[in-house]
Amino acid sequence: MFVDGERVPPTPAEMLRDADGVIVARYTGKSRLIDKGATGDFSTNYTFEITETLKPNRLLPTAGAPVDINLPGGDKEFATYVERIRVAHTEPLYSSHTYVVFLSRNTVRPELYVSWNMRSLFDITGGVVKPIDLEDRRQEGLSAGVFLEALRKAR
Repeated sequence: MFVDGERVPPTPAEMLRDADGVIVARYTGKSRLIDKGATGDFSTNYTFEITETLKPNRLLPTAGAPVDINLPGGDKEFATYVERIRVAHTEPLYSSHTYVVFLSRNTVRPELYVSWNMRSLFDITGGVVKPIDLEDRRQEGLSAGVFLEALRKAR
C-alpha cells in the first residue's frame, strides 16, 4: 500500500518511462539547508555532478555540470545542538558516492524533484544497486552494470 505518493514502477524500464528525467550523478558532499520558516519544516539541497543523463529533460544541465536535488529534512544547527530530520528507513547520502536519480517535473514551477519520494535514489558506488529507501527491495543487490544497461536499453 502506498499512502504517500504514486505507486513505484516495478522494473527499471517502467521507472525510466514514468520519470521526466533520469541521471547518474556523484554527490559532491555539498549541501544547503532550506528553512521554511514559521512552519518549522526544512529540506536540503544536495549538490550532485551529473556523470550521465539516461533520460534528458530541458531542465537538466549537461553532463559534468552541477545540479541541486532537494530532499526532505537535513541537519539544522543550533547553538547547543543539531536537529537531524530524515525520512524514516532511509540511508543518508555519502560524499563521492554515485547515484541513479529518477526525477519528475513540478507542474507549477519549472523545476524537477525526486520521483516517488526517496524510492527514486539508488547508490551504485560499489558496483551493486543499493536503494536509499531501506524498505524498497526492488532493485537491491542487482549489478549496477545490469541496472544501468536496462535503463540505457529502455531509452
